[in-house]
Amino acid sequence: MDSSLPFVPKSIPLPLSRALGAGKTWGHIVLGWVRHGTRPSTGWEKQSRFALNYLVQGSGSFVDSHGKQRTLAAGYLYHHFPTTKARLALDSSADCVEFYLSIDTGTYDGLRLLHMIPEQEVLTTRNNQLVLEAFARFYELCSKPARETNRRLIMAGLVDFLSFIYELTIEGPALSHWHEVVHAASQQLEANLEKKIYLPAMAKAYGVSYASFRREFKRIVGVSPAEYRIRQRIEASCGLLSRYTVKEVAEQLGYCDPFTFSSQFKAFTGFSPSQFRQSSPG
Repeated sequence: MDSSLPFVPKSIPLPLSRALGAGKTWGHIVLGWVRHGTRPSTGWEKQSRFALNYLVQGSGSFVDSHGKQRTLAAGYLYHHFPTTKARLALDSSADCVEFYLSIDTGTYDGLRLLHMIPEQEVLTTRNNQLVLEAFARFYELCSKPARETNRRLIMAGLVDFLSFIYELTIEGPALSHWHEVVHAASQQLEANLEKKIYLPAMAKAYGVSYASFRREFKRIVGVSPAEYRIRQRIEASCGLLSRYTVKEVAEQLGYCDPFTFSSQFKAFTGFSPSQFRQSSPG
């Protein structure tokens, strides 16, 4: 996985499918990453398998099996249980990224009987970074050749992964206010990248202290508001460097000079803007 977590890796890993039992009735696991980009994304209505999705970045809405609509933001985990109906709509303007895990009904029934899977359809998490690191470890385990991993090891890894992330979830609306604040702030930090933003003033506008705002933002998103803003600028610059000079990109993104831009770009990507331009296709 890329060091730029909690954001999507530079190259999306291919989905993995592991069949660990007899046929398709037991022990079948599918997992992977999805970057939806600007494509509208809706689903699921009804499906027979159990699915766990985790929104890494972006926003959307989820209508659960009881018809209740929930707003989704980065750090939200949502389930689709077998035989139940649920509707998902992700914001096509928010460059949504998520990871997912799907398992067959036999494995799901076994885990449910052991109380390994919560009944709630939507949960929030306390630490985005830890959730992503746990998923990266399980993905790496599942990606090893069959001769290096047996069925018991994969199933044990699945149980460990689920146990770990569910320990990081928060039930109920206790912290919903902070999630709303952070979601609104992240959208503001993703917009108008050429303009300067004074973070203490942003916190004040949301009616919270800057210290609390910074702490809660980092807890939910995984990085500070300042770093989140820098990452958005660097991501935007990757698309611009194929068409504009380093100086022009720096100006378009509001940097005071190209040297500051180049320094931040290399710190987050490992390459200078010039090296990135040379290595990019086209």
